[in-house]
Amino acid sequence: MRIIHGIIILSTCFFAACSQNQPTEATTTTAVDVVDTVYELEEMDTLTVKWSDDFETIFKQLDQHRYIGFPYFKHDDQARWEVSNSTMGAYMLTKALGKEEVLDSLIDWRIGKFLSATQTRLKLQSGNEYPQMEQFVKQFRTSNNSDIEMDEEGQDRQLDVIYSVYISYFFQKQLRNMPESKKLEKYLENERLAWQLVKRSQRKLLNALYEGNAPVNDMLGLAKAENTNKTKADLDLYFLLTRKSYTPSDTLYEKLTDQFAYYDVYNGFIKDIKATQKIGFGKKIKALTNEQNAWMGYIYTRRQLSGKLTPEQEKVYDNATNRLQKWHIVQLKNRLKGYGYCSDAFRNSLLQDSCSYTDFYKYVPMKLDAQF
Repeated sequence: MRIIHGIIILSTCFFAACSQNQPTEATTTTAVDVVDTVYELEEMDTLTVKWSDDFETIFKQLDQHRYIGFPYFKHDDQARWEVSNSTMGAYMLTKALGKEEVLDSLIDWRIGKFLSATQTRLKLQSGNEYPQMEQFVKQFRTSNNSDIEMDEEGQDRQLDVIYSVYISYFFQKQLRNMPESKKLEKYLENERLAWQLVKRSQRKLLNALYEGNAPVNDMLGLAKAENTNKTKADLDLYFLLTRKSYTPSDTLYEKLTDQFAYYDVYNGFIKDIKATQKIGFGKKIKALTNEQNAWMGYIYTRRQLSGKLTPEQEKVYDNATNRLQKWHIVQLKNRLKGYGYCSDAFRNSLLQDSCSYTDFYKYVPMKLDAQF
């Protein structure tokens, strides 16, 4: 819980009407003389904010509380600030109740209500959909970092991850609603659920590697990396089905053998865990095994979906799978390090996603207890 006091002079507001190249049509706000920065952040109380299958009921409760700071943003554009405030509340509520898989649906509903209330029209032009959607969502975060307090920087990073994951969900939803996707509906849902399990198991693994107390910045970094790579794969499929011809500007990725991807690398990780000789290493091995099973299940769902595509589509989709596989093995070889705060020298010593396959296969992981 935190209290901030003070009266600060307000600069001009930063949300102007969207230009022709921007994805929304919005209204401007009028600047006033002062911003009242006296406020109190609240913890999530699941007794006060109760779960309901009716999203409107949930947000009516969330809107009564304050979960983020950003007083300048609130004064400049209260409507957008309210979206992020209730979004943060929804994140805290779903996390507390173990209902994280519903968060993106909640955000989608809340943004839909904003669009309706402000009579804003979301426009996504073919060929540039992702950057335009990203630009639209960024309008729910403050654009003036010079006015952010230190603890608000953490909130801004958290919102960045939450909204970037939502963008991936948005395109997945668009994909599922396409007539061309009806025959893939079951396979798309299986792939989505399997990915949720991967994310959950990776967070538990990272937490186990830190003896149950993984730093917040590492968790945020992991989530950002997961979403960046998954969204790229999702967009490949989205564009495959929405464009008559689609060739991604990407390199060809090798298909990794199951022996290498699932056994050699994982077994090496297990040996490193045992080599630390720390008490409770069994929990880390169990978390790693669960992550391995989740990833194997995920790749299986992608292979099932691949078999339902045309030969040309299958090539692009399988290449995206191979790209995900390489990224995942890089994760494992790095022992899930480098996501939070660390020195540039340490980060540069880790295996990079862009590495050559020669370096990829030869790289010897650093020890689990290596210092940052």
